Amino acid sequence: MKRLFYIFVLCSLIGCSSSKPDITSTSISDDRPVIGQRIMLHVYGITDNPPMQFVWSADDGELQGDDETYWTYWITPEESGTYTITCTISDAGSEDETADFTLSAFDRTTQTILAGPDSDEEVICMAHNKTAKLGGIWSVVRDQSLRYFSASSETESEWDGNFNALAVETQSSSYTTLTVIWGAQDNQITKISADGETVISCETCSAEDSINVIEVDGSLLWVGADSGLHKYDTSSAVWDEEIPVSFPDKVYDIFNSEDLTYVATSTGLYTIDDDYSIASLNSGLATAVMVEDSVTVWNIIDGAVTQDGVILDEQPPSITDSLDIDLLDRIWCGKYYWDGSAWQDPTGIDDSEDPITKSMVSPEGLLYLQSDSGKLFVWGKTP
Repeated sequence: MKRLFYIFVLCSLIGCSSSKPDITSTSISDDRPVIGQRIMLHVYGITDNPPMQFVWSADDGELQGDDETYWTYWITPEESGTYTITCTISDAGSEDETADFTLSAFDRTTQTILAGPDSDEEVICMAHNKTAKLGGIWSVVRDQSLRYFSASSETESEWDGNFNALAVETQSSSYTTLTVIWGAQDNQITKISADGETVISCETCSAEDSINVIEVDGSLLWVGADSGLHKYDTSSAVWDEEIPVSFPDKVYDIFNSEDLTYVATSTGLYTIDDDYSIASLNSGLATAVMVEDSVTVWNIIDGAVTQDGVILDEQPPSITDSLDIDLLDRIWCGKYYWDGSAWQDPTGIDDSEDPITKSMVSPEGLLYLQSDSGKLFVWGKTP
């Protein structure tokens, strides 16, 4: 106590001050991003005058993240070039230090990832974690291997499975975070994670049923099959007995938004609310659905792209049963994207001899394209 008193007296007589924050290190998830890609940046610092505050800024692109945290997400601009992202750290004494990230955003190129059936690398289906901010896609290959692709990784996992539908989620607890893959084949579903594999039979499906799509919504697993929509509670391991009876149409696609589940079926597009009440939006053969910002409903019905139930005056040159949205808010249908006024055909994607049948945007913003023969391309990686 006497020593603290002497220090207090000394500071009173001659003045004492703390040093400004010291940036100890920085990190970045990808130092060679392409245009329209999301990356993560960290700044680590120390100070003897806490607390520290972090303020991020960028000369272009979009910053996404909580205010005043030591990390942020940055979506690169639509134009290639060199950009600067700055993090300013300040402490309780109003001292500050800055860290600058100078990064180049490159134009996108198209690369072949899986060469198709001639090389026994035929992609069957693909999926990504729809709640993630970063990461790539998982794909099922004809040799039954599960493979993971991202901007920085191409990995053949130790898992395998003969699936024609796939869903991916992250399950977190106080101690661990698990990547969980749900795969479907015929009327069976397999749950795969680092904890092992579990096979679940669809009790509300028929014996000859085929599952076309699966989606995860918290503890609910939505299963779209030839016989209709089925619902499985993963926490209680119980199949809902009522939905298949009231919703018997063949299901082609499912999309979960904040308040509603959208279901594309052989008789139209429907919604299901939290009380499991079913409402019809459009009638016809609905083969794909995607909801933009939980508001605008994009749907392929009777072979045409619709926005909020209205057929667009301009349609893409070829229409696939596939809809997605990228980080620049472009709507993708196969290899074509809608920029708000017209459909665009990006350079470098030639499908004249092997048409694209499905496109998927990964959480980090790269575009993966599946062809009719089973080839898999990525539009976005730098050489």
